[in-house]
Amino acid sequence: MMPVLNSFDFPNERVRSRRNEAASNQADNKKQFELDIDRILRGEDSRTTLMIKNIPNKYTSKMLLAAIDERHRGTYDFLYLPIDFKNKCNVGYAFINMTEPGQIVTFYKAFNGKKWEKFNSEKVASLAYARIQGKAALIAHFQNSSLMNEDKRCRPILFNTEGPNAGDQVPFPVGSNVRTRPGRARSSTLEESHQGSPPTLSNGVDFGNGDSSISLGKDSD
Repeated sequence: MMPVLNSFDFPNERVRSRRNEAASNQADNKKQFELDIDRILRGEDSRTTLMIKNIPNKYTSKMLLAAIDERHRGTYDFLYLPIDFKNKCNVGYAFINMTEPGQIVTFYKAFNGKKWEKFNSEKVASLAYARIQGKAALIAHFQNSSLMNEDKRCRPILFNTEGPNAGDQVPFPVGSNVRTRPGRARSSTLEESHQGSPPTLSNGVDFGNGDSSISLGKDSD
């Protein structure tokens, strides 16, 4: 007797196939942002912008700067710790641009896999490449952002990297078409401005490298 095929077999198979394909694409997408120290040392990866993940939510930009500057002052020219304006805490990650790819190696050894000193946090720092790469691209991305209307403590920071003033903050160039923060503008304007864009936080910054596993809520750290 010939086996009778269930009419749902083919649709179910297609669903499973699509799920497997989506999982594979997500894994490939995540892999492209992973740091490979050996490739950096061989000069095969020229990216310089990193995403620092698993930052305790109570950390401020000042605290993060103090932790970084213990050993790395003058080796980076951009830092941004996104803030959730609803709970006044950081969202658990930051972006930093090193002046040279080689600077990533010592930064990686100092931070990746290490616990944070303040607040008795159990969080362990993790580094990955950011989606937007390079100082120029970062400035272009943020200079017309609604962040430019916020308190300076909530904005991205630029730094001098040369001479005796290396490590000192420098003014961030504000664009001529600064947007209004979502929530303050009409919904139609917001819908138009975010069409085709990655998901955004309440402060208008996107996720950086597509890592949806990052916790955005306030926690006990």
